[in-house]
Amino acid sequence: MTNNGAPASVGAVADLTYRNYAGPRHTRAVRWWIIALLGIRLNFKKPAFTIFAGIALLPYLWAGIVVLFQTLIGQSSQMVIGATTPKYASIMYKALIGGPFQPAQAFLLFIIAIIAGAGCIAADNKANALLVYLSKPVTKADYLIGKWAGLFLSIYVVAVVPALLLYAFCLVSFLHDGFLKAEPFLIVHLLCATAVPGVIHASLLLGFSAWSKSPRVAGALYAALFVVGGLATDIIAAIRHHGPQIVTHTEQYYSVGGAIHGLTQDIYGVTQHITMMHRWSGEAFSFTDSPPSWHLLLAIAAGLVAAGLLAARLKIRAVEVVG
Repeated sequence: MTNNGAPASVGAVADLTYRNYAGPRHTRAVRWWIIALLGIRLNFKKPAFTIFAGIALLPYLWAGIVVLFQTLIGQSSQMVIGATTPKYASIMYKALIGGPFQPAQAFLLFIIAIIAGAGCIAADNKANALLVYLSKPVTKADYLIGKWAGLFLSIYVVAVVPALLLYAFCLVSFLHDGFLKAEPFLIVHLLCATAVPGVIHASLLLGFSAWSKSPRVAGALYAALFVVGGLATDIIAAIRHHGPQIVTHTEQYYSVGGAIHGLTQDIYGVTQHITMMHRWSGEAFSFTDSPPSWHLLLAIAAGLVAAGLLAARLKIRAVEVVG
């Protein structure tokens, strides 16, 4: 109360000077970025994430050592890169997906995705944190986009940084051998190909995590989908197609790992001439592994991404609704 008996709040309520405020105004269109940034920070603070992110450097480090060694002994760039085309993109592709005597980063990205993404929504479900998130001026779309972006960027940084380092090394080593002239758009292909694992893993893990209150359960279910799905598509291909040609049929691309493999190969445009032992008869055979149809691969990848995001969107809610 004031001295004249009027309520103390009247002056504050009657003060309309804020209407003439001319200071900075911040848009609410990037509310999702706050959630994404929090997720990125939490991921890079996890010891397991940091350890596997360091291990994920090794495939590209190994590829760089091989290139350096063969260059020092006087082999040409064609011999260094190998008998695959295009010759400079092939080493990037092999470092990501793998090859004979070549470690692969793709499986490490799968493990990193589970470490980072299994609890991205499941932990919020367990702690009832959605009540806090969605009680603020944050929509379901803001929350979902923020969680997806945080998980995707965490995976993408681990995938793209070593690829860029290897690209820089090849640029310096083979610039006078026609590196830029032979494959001027390799940097674009690199940026796109290394994004594929992050896009697919982030979308699917969001769906699994949203339907669970346990990060371990969500991670285990996604691991089962990844491993069992890959084995199932190989078995289907083996049943439907007899002979060495089974390794080139489209059934192998219907799994999560197969879609990532095929889409990155198509982006890089790599064709490989491979000699290997037949899985059933033990006989040696040769075949050409060409990029599969990008229309089919894009449809498979889009279906996986849409399924994961839709599952997450249907489950995200502030309160539990009892039917």
